[in-house]
Amino acid sequence: MKKTLGVNHAMYSATLNNLSILKLEEGDLDSSINVLEKALVIVEKSFGENSINYLNLVENIKYIKKFEKDEK
Repeated sequence: MKKTLGVNHAMYSATLNNLSILKLEEGDLDSSINVLEKALVIVEKSFGENSINYLNLVENIKYIKKFEKDEK
């Protein structure tokens, strides 16, 4: 998908979101957050900071960071 659509396409950001879920399930919280932050940049450029996609990603990042903090 990255080669076909490019790294700034909204569908690529959805793929990154899915990858972050996989990383989270594997217990790799740092990688999950990093991937979501990359998706966040794409969504911001594509839809803006007030879009539901952007706000969902922000909330997902907050949740994982809270989860990470609670684990320590």
